[in-house]
Amino acid sequence: MKKKNNILIIIAAAALLVIVGALGVVLITGGSGSSYEKEVKLAVKYFESADYDNAIISYEEAIRADAMSEEAYIGIARSYREKKDLRTALNWLDTGFQKTFSPKLMEMINEYQQMIENGESSLEYAVNEVLAGAAATDVYHDILILYSTYNFGSYSQYYTFAPSMGDTKKVIREIPVTLYFNSAPAADSMPEYITVSDMNYIFTGFTTGMSYERLSALGLTGLKFGMNSVLGCNAVEFDDNGCHVAVECDESGNIVKRNPKNRITVQTAAVADTTNPADSQNATESAADAEDSTNAETGKFELKGFIVNEKTDSGLGGAIIEIAKGKVKEHGKIFTEVRPNSNGDYSVMLEAGTYAVTISCDGYISTTEEIVIKGDNAMEKHDFKLKEEKANAGMIRFELTWTSGADLDSYLDGKTASGSNVSTNFRHRNAEDANGETLAALDIDQLTSGGKETTILYDSSGEYEFFVHKFSGNVNLGETGAVVKIYLGESNTPEYTLEIPQDVDTNAWSVCKISNGKVNIINKGEDRNTSGYNRG
Repeated sequence: MKKKNNILIIIAAAALLVIVGALGVVLITGGSGSSYEKEVKLAVKYFESADYDNAIISYEEAIRADAMSEEAYIGIARSYREKKDLRTALNWLDTGFQKTFSPKLMEMINEYQQMIENGESSLEYAVNEVLAGAAATDVYHDILILYSTYNFGSYSQYYTFAPSMGDTKKVIREIPVTLYFNSAPAADSMPEYITVSDMNYIFTGFTTGMSYERLSALGLTGLKFGMNSVLGCNAVEFDDNGCHVAVECDESGNIVKRNPKNRITVQTAAVADTTNPADSQNATESAADAEDSTNAETGKFELKGFIVNEKTDSGLGGAIIEIAKGKVKEHGKIFTEVRPNSNGDYSVMLEAGTYAVTISCDGYISTTEEIVIKGDNAMEKHDFKLKEEKANAGMIRFELTWTSGADLDSYLDGKTASGSNVSTNFRHRNAEDANGETLAALDIDQLTSGGKETTILYDSSGEYEFFVHKFSGNVNLGETGAVVKIYLGESNTPEYTLEIPQDVDTNAWSVCKISNGKVNIINKGEDRNTSGYNRG
């Protein structure tokens, strides 16, 4: 009994030292600082919106700012529990307890251990183990092999999918990866393209960003950056292990966001056996064997030519060539994507048959042509001439700023002329159509005053509303100094500048409605329940 009491005294003394030390830090610094508070506030916001991946990212940043925070460890553990990953949640609780000796964390450790013992355990996947042990700051080659070789059946064997996402969009529960298909997938269907909500699933050891200089040093195939019409922003692009990767970047080619816009297009038609994702060595060997087999095939013929500007005949090195098997009217699945060189010269090996070839390039009107490879010549030549597109007069840009201490959110909601739902806000910043084309986008969720949120509606032919919602703050909405500037087309001069009426004391400010490109100003306050706007 005496020995047990001594142990308790030692634990109590250690806990007291930790508490005294923490108090000393608070007295000296005045708290954990604005960085910590900002990240926790953002994490709570994402958690309440069921966006657990982004909540985890923000809680991690909060812990970096203040490793003694009980609140952040509790939040990150609860986020992983919502993701059905109790073991990772337990690891974070253990880490937090070792630093804080918090009784609350110990209580949660016991609770989570009991749940695991009772069978409420996490689904553990080797891809997470590979990720945890991967070398820092590099392209995640092994997971790109997974993307390029796994069909829907392979994913289904190792992962589960979130419900109610439609027939063609499949959100994986266990890792932050979303698969997009042309139609409801069969077991052997390959994704048309893939997106991730955490850059660690493209780059290993991704923490604060990836510079273009670092990417250049990796010797990536086809590395470049510039405006990407599909993502609707500047993007870094490169090819690796059968994937074409495009990731949002700044004007210098640096990837600065943890969750930027991105698109991974599978370039090969290879289908993997349902091997465990952790077996990266086997996956690499399988990919290499498949490549050797393809190169050894006979009966393929070269299609080559130039892609040029119709007016100037200058080569378009930034073009994208997408090839589908079958006639144009059959809308076949794209099975390969080719890039020309800087002069617009392209070459691809194809079997004899009929193909629908689509050429697209930023600033030009895309074209699709039907090409027949007869197989009686070693080489077929076909040139493509693209017309320059006119300025996007249908685009509308909304810029929200405010000056008082509150968290305001930009909301765009409505439908396109064809009936597609369009909804953007902090919960889901991008709205896409069934083909993955961006319909509208919010650039950032600004949490405090002094910043700017920009929402872009790319095609205003439809019915929409733009309004501002007060998420939190101790002042009335009308006292926040909120201003919305509305820009039409690609103009840099606002068509409308609206200041919120000072007498608005509701939780929302209806700014305007858009009807087939025409802006109708509303500019009045009203109370809104925003939970119904999380449609994606």
